[in-house]
Amino acid sequence: MKKTTAMASKASDMALLHSLIEKFLPTQTATFINSQFKIHCKASKKGYKCLQDKLFALSVFYHSRKVYILVQKLFILSSKTTILIVLQKTDIYL
Repeated sequence: MKKTTAMASKASDMALLHSLIEKFLPTQTATFINSQFKIHCKASKKGYKCLQDKLFALSVFYHSRKVYILVQKLFILSSKTTILIVLQKTDIYL
């Protein structure tokens, strides 16, 4: 019984957190943070990450590799190899 109550409490806390994130943060930032929650809750942190996360990581990597390394320590981001593969697959016109 306690387990069910704790799970319900955790679910309501997460719902409240998601609603506050959606309300007070810009859309792109809210999407990134919500995807980080989803990745964090999975058993395996590796593997599938949505395209928006990869593009965010690519934009940070493009601006500064040192900043990317710092952000990678704080958040679950794709590896540099994955980012370079995504960069090769995208059409960027300068």
